[in-house]
Amino acid sequence: MKAVRLSVRVIRIQRNYNLYEQKFITFVLNRKTKSLFFLKQKPMKLCWVTIHVTDMQQSKQFYCDVLGLKIKREFAPGPGFSICFLEGNGADYELIEDASKRDEVSFSNSVSVGFLVDSLDEKMADLRSKGVENIIGPIAPSPNDRFIFIKDPDGMTVQIVEHK
Repeated sequence: MKAVRLSVRVIRIQRNYNLYEQKFITFVLNRKTKSLFFLKQKPMKLCWVTIHVTDMQQSKQFYCDVLGLKIKREFAPGPGFSICFLEGNGADYELIEDASKRDEVSFSNSVSVGFLVDSLDEKMADLRSKGVENIIGPIAPSPNDRFIFIKDPDGMTVQIVEHK
């Protein structure tokens, strides 16, 4: 007899604490013994976010020199094509430049990428000292959260967040 595997999604929403939790629980049913076993599944882990850029050098200068990210690895898989992974402290940030598709690089205003900092005030001062203009914010949607928005060289919205 074969075992039957069944996955169930359990969702818990706790509005007072802005908590949204989703877990997948897997059961294995042995038809012969009519036993039910629970298997714990690990949630998927975000490994990287990919951003297409028009100028790799300009983008690396912004993300490394201005925002402080570090280059993890970079390579050129073909002519006019380069890839650079930036260390994202858990999830990396992948920059891709494809010379044949530079005109196709664009970003929606409904998408942003966020970076967490210890002190938003210090980061804003650091950004200003590096010539970053058009800082939107700070915005404080709750007593524990504040953030600002800036744009990368290609117009991607970058959010800098402080969470206390």
